[in-house]
Amino acid sequence: MMAEFSTAKPCTARCEFFRCGRKMLSFKGGRPWCNFVNEPCNPQTCAYVTCLRGKLISGNRCGLTVKRLTAETTSPNDFKLNIKLRSKDIKRFGGDDLV
Repeated sequence: MMAEFSTAKPCTARCEFFRCGRKMLSFKGGRPWCNFVNEPCNPQTCAYVTCLRGKLISGNRCGLTVKRLTAETTSPNDFKLNIKLRSKDIKRFGGDDLV
């Protein structure tokens, strides 16, 4: 599970979905500034970081940057159906491909 999150980038205050839970974020000289602690904003250590999209994952990392790793474990050929049809039904549905 943690292997999936290793590709996640840290959350930044410049992200359009980033919000300060205390509403104390401002920009001074082009840098994000936290007026609550009167220091530059550091989303990696802040407890009040929120994401408007709800994609914030543990460690204040951005879930939007995670690349999903999924592997198909089954294929359609793995399933075998044993359906018994009457000859009348086989003719009605089109025959040879159903047998």
